Amino acid sequence: MGFPLVLRKKLDQCELRFSELEREYQNYRRRNAEIKEQSYHQGGCDALKQILPVFDNLQRALEQSTEDEAFRVGIEMTMNTLKKQMEALGVEEIPAMGQTFDPNLHEAAEHILDPELGECVITRVMLTGFRRGDRILRHSLVVVAN
Repeated sequence: MGFPLVLRKKLDQCELRFSELEREYQNYRRRNAEIKEQSYHQGGCDALKQILPVFDNLQRALEQSTEDEAFRVGIEMTMNTLKKQMEALGVEEIPAMGQTFDPNLHEAAEHILDPELGECVITRVMLTGFRRGDRILRHSLVVVAN
């Protein structure tokens, strides 16, 4: 024996509403998973940007001459550890020296004229740039020729 017509209609409406709610919930879960992933990635990028001055200072320290070899070795070890950790987090240095200037990757701090060099060639890197995946953490600050 089947359901009376009124009950069958109501059951069909409830099943339809249930399937709509189920689809909405699946979309909600998918959107939230995407937002969570984006937020996690953005938070990581924000934290890494705060660490970049440490990299810069270690790089400057390595460029200075010192007679204390143990001190220099300690700075080199610290820099190597920082580079490995950044690499493990997906951070890459943006290649710049000798490259063609790309405004998406580089920021020109100075422009020089040098007939021996090609057009828009980077002659010096003042500040190393970094990217993580498709996001630029910091553009390379460079000197561009011609």
